[in-house]
Order: sequence, then structure tokens, then C-alpha cells
Amino acid sequence: MADTFTDLGIPAAAFVSGVESERCRELLADLITGRLTFLFTVDKLSEGVDVPEINTVLFLRPTESLTVFLQQLGRGLRHAPGKDCLTVLDFVGQTHRRYRVDTKLKALLPRHRFSIDKEVEQDFPHLPAGCSIQLDRLSRQYVLENIRENLGKLNVLLPERLLNFTSESKQELTFGNFIRYHDYDPEVLLVKETWSEWKAKALLGPIPNDPDLERLSKTLVRAAFINGPREIALLRAVLTKVVEGAIDEALTIAGSSVMSAYYRIWGDKGSNLGIASLEDAFRRLARNPSILADLDEILAWAEDTTEVSGLIPQLPFTCPLELHAYYGGKEIQAVFGRANLDTAGQTGVGSFHFADVKTYVLLVTFQKTEKEFSPSTMYADYPISRELMHWESQANTAQHHTDGQNLIHHQERGYTILFFARDQKKRNNVTVPFTYLGPVDMVSYESDRPIKVVWRLRHPMPVEMFEDNRRGG
Repeated sequence: MADTFTDLGIPAAAFVSGVESERCRELLADLITGRLTFLFTVDKLSEGVDVPEINTVLFLRPTESLTVFLQQLGRGLRHAPGKDCLTVLDFVGQTHRRYRVDTKLKALLPRHRFSIDKEVEQDFPHLPAGCSIQLDRLSRQYVLENIRENLGKLNVLLPERLLNFTSESKQELTFGNFIRYHDYDPEVLLVKETWSEWKAKALLGPIPNDPDLERLSKTLVRAAFINGPREIALLRAVLTKVVEGAIDEALTIAGSSVMSAYYRIWGDKGSNLGIASLEDAFRRLARNPSILADLDEILAWAEDTTEVSGLIPQLPFTCPLELHAYYGGKEIQAVFGRANLDTAGQTGVGSFHFADVKTYVLLVTFQKTEKEFSPSTMYADYPISRELMHWESQANTAQHHTDGQNLIHHQERGYTILFFARDQKKRNNVTVPFTYLGPVDMVSYESDRPIKVVWRLRHPMPVEMFEDNRRGG
């Protein structure tokens, strides 16, 4: 490469193993002063060298290591006078169909983001403040084609990756190891096939024939979002007893959380499923061995990766909800007794009123789209700081109404207000659950139909959620 560039009139040199230290210093000095335009290197500048003047990086060899990728990219990310951006030319992506642009881009983005193809299409709105990635028209086209090729042809690519996983990674093939190594969003895999079905496609296991496979495949998608350590431990203990056939013991372990566990697993009221009792629900689950095995692996991965502390906010009543853990509307209502075997509770509403414990649960989606929300429900819900939240009531709620009075005077009336929020409604075409932000207290209110309220969170929201959703961020 160095000889070719030099022959074409572009001053270049090679910086590789075996070059004397004094010569290395000369090469770097020539690069800094501009006597050299390009310095081609193999494993010599990945770390420990700071040359802020570098403003162009060429990738010429493939690497599956995100650490190496970020080290190579990082050589050009230092600030220098007169340098307003880094130009990256990647010549690796077209060399092999297994090359994945999505993993490289996801490594630069926070965990709370759009699906990676949407990030590319919308110019990476979730980059850290002050950062930007700009793709020219053809680069954007090639990147999107690569992402869609890899994610759209999972039926071809995934069995091959499963088959080669142990020899390639030197790790045991488990759901957690596979997800981490290949950096897949778990719901992308599970919305298409169960974990056991994917392994069967790779001839690494039998084809599952569970009687409730189709229904319970959705359970695995929901399980991939569970991140409360207390709930994970409880569910794994319950499932262990179900596998053993000890249904009564499973129900005893579940205790007061049994209905929430039921909705995590079955996701619908009993009459729609032909389930007459909780005993019946868990006995029926026991007849689905591949689902039980997959659930245990998914929950083991969730237990290893969760960043939730397990803290349960103090409330005037017993409530097992864990701060910053994920919950869907049915699971929330199951905790408060509204979702049970006879009814799945309310759907399509932005708040629940549980009069028996004098509590309102407020549900907000920060990043609303016209496709997912009607003009009348595009409420101005956003964080002002990690402790302050701007929220609008439903459009028909007036200050003098019962709900309006209960919210405005919640402290005097002994009401508890609980807040749940999510960045977006769907990710990878899967409905995203809400993050439990805990109890709030009113700071101020104004207007009518809707009422505009500023709430103070008793527990600061996660930093990523604030940065991704604050106005102007």
C-alpha cells in the first residue's frame, strides 16, 4: 500500500513490526508535519500513541473484535487545531458477506437507541452530545444494504454462525454467550424463531414440538426485556420447580407475584387460552420443555447483564416493582390486581387509577411518531432534568374533574403517583416495555384539557434516558 501510494505521488510509508524505534519516531514526526500523507501500519498504533493531527483513517483488514475496531478508529478521534472531523474510509465491508457494519456502528452508540437501520436513516440521533456521524449518499446505501442483508437473511446466516460458534469463540454455546459475541439485539432473533428452533436449524438440537410453541414463543421475546434482578431470580426459581413437576411448590415460591409471573409467561387472560386456574397454567407450561429450557437461558443472560440494582422504592403499600426495571402494561396491572385470569385489564391508555390503594400510574412514551400516535395523543412529555419531568394529562382531563383534583392535590389526599416511561414505542418491530421511575411529587401545574404538570422524581432517572429524551438533546 505504501509503495503504491508513493508511486501515485502521495507520500506514504509502512510502520510495521521490526522497524527500529528511532525510525518509528521519524515516521510519526513526518506524519505530524505533513511530509507523509499516509502511514500504513499493522498492530503498531492501536493504543499508546497519540497523534491528534490524524484526520483520515483507512480500514484495510477485517476484525471481529470491537475493541480492536474502536482502538483503530480512536487513532483519528483526537482534537487538533483546524481539524473539524475525522474521515473514515472502510475498504473491508465488501470483502465478505459475513462482515457486519451494524456491530461497528452499535459500538459507537448508547444502549438506548433506535434499531440500527433507523439510526443510519435518521443520521444517528442518539450519538453522545457534540458527536456526529455523516455518511455520504452511497456510503449510507451500502451500509443499509449490509445491515439489511445480515438482519434480513438470518435464516441463512444464523445457522452458520451457530454451527461455527464454539470453534470460533472458544465458548460454550449458550444464548447469552452467542448474543454477546455476535452483538445481536435479542428480540431480533427471538421474534423470528425460538432459541431451540434456531439451534435445530443449525442441526445442533432436535426440532421443538412443544404443544404451545407458537403461543409461548412470544414469551421468550418478553423475557428478553426482563431486567429486574429480584424478578429474574424469582422466575428462575419458579421455572425450576415447574421443570421438576412440583407445581404447588412453584406457586408457593411465586407467592404474591404469581399473577405477574402468569402474565410474563402467558400474556393474556385465561379464557382466551383455555386456562381455568393458575395450577392449570403452570401444569400446561410444564408440557413445553424447549420453551422452559430457552427461558432459563434467556433469564440467565438477563441476570448476567442487568444494570438494575433491585431497589424497591418505599411506598405506603407493599409493591414488588423494582426501580428502573422494565414492565409492560399487563404486568403493571397484574401487580395491582387489575389483570387476572378473568381480565387482562385496560389497554391503549396513558394512565391507570387504582382507587383501592389510592394510586395513579402514569405511562409515557417520549419519542412519539405520527404513525404510532394520533394528533390528540402527541402529549408534551419530556424530562427537564434527571429529577424533573414535564407531563401532560389526557386531552379531556380538566382541573376540576376528580382525576384532575386527585393529581393536583395528591399529597393532601394521600395519593401516590408512580411514573413509567420509555424512549420509543417499538424497537425492531417489537413493543418496548416501560421503565419504572418510581414515585413522583408535583412541583407545579397549569392549563386545562390537558393539564400541564411538572413532577419531581424521588429517584433520578437513568442518565441515558435523560440524555436521549431531553428537549434540545
